[in-house]
Amino acid sequence: MGDRSTDGDILVVAAVDDESVLLADQLEYPGRQYCGHRDVLTGRLMQWPVRLLTAGVGLVNTAQALTAAIESRRPRLIIQIGSAGVFGQSGLDVGAIGLATCEIDVQLGLETPNAGVADSAAQLPFAVLRTAGRAYTNRFELPAGWVAWAKTTLQSHARFEGVPVADGPFVTVSTVTTTDRRAQALYAEHAGIMENMEGAAAAHLALFYNLALVEVRTASNLVGHRDRRSWRLAEAHRTCCEAVLTLMAAMDRAPF
Repeated sequence: MGDRSTDGDILVVAAVDDESVLLADQLEYPGRQYCGHRDVLTGRLMQWPVRLLTAGVGLVNTAQALTAAIESRRPRLIIQIGSAGVFGQSGLDVGAIGLATCEIDVQLGLETPNAGVADSAAQLPFAVLRTAGRAYTNRFELPAGWVAWAKTTLQSHARFEGVPVADGPFVTVSTVTTTDRRAQALYAEHAGIMENMEGAAAAHLALFYNLALVEVRTASNLVGHRDRRSWRLAEAHRTCCEAVLTLMAAMDRAPF
């Protein structure tokens, strides 16, 4: 059972302010800190102490901002939020909520004959992380108990009736996919449900620091052919924030 009096807050991290602005509007006892050359909003959501961190886009920004925040004060939980592209091959569509079971850094691998089409899942001959007796190359698992709790919580809430809530691998890219050909190749290699630009860094650091991480994103667009006129960013941001508030309200039943 969760305990609001236990030391440690909940660190909510987004890439850009628009992804968390609805949470910022809901903060009770709002405040502001300066950490790692970044402003961090503080306060309470559903009576739980939280920090809202805008880390910036991409792996390096996420790693730097999270490291500074964790070293400043160790959180009890990290929640990564935001929009994402969804792989239509997974059976999901724009508007779906995704929960990462693992993050795959598709930049970390060995070149293969199809390297011009998709980043390879081929394993490196060395680990990029060793912790808790395990070695990691490009695939970073998130805690299964937290994923199951988040999925059950969202699927059982009336607010998300009719909204697909799926869990599965996410892929992290530094070059956004803009063609259907690359989308198909990425899905064939990784079977990911969503594409993003930050998750692998957060998952890597969560394992490094032995912290629980929940990554929840809402699909704003399909991975593949780039047509920004069809993107639904504002809707994705709103749905994702509503999902976070739903999880915060159920935190007493979380697997701390």
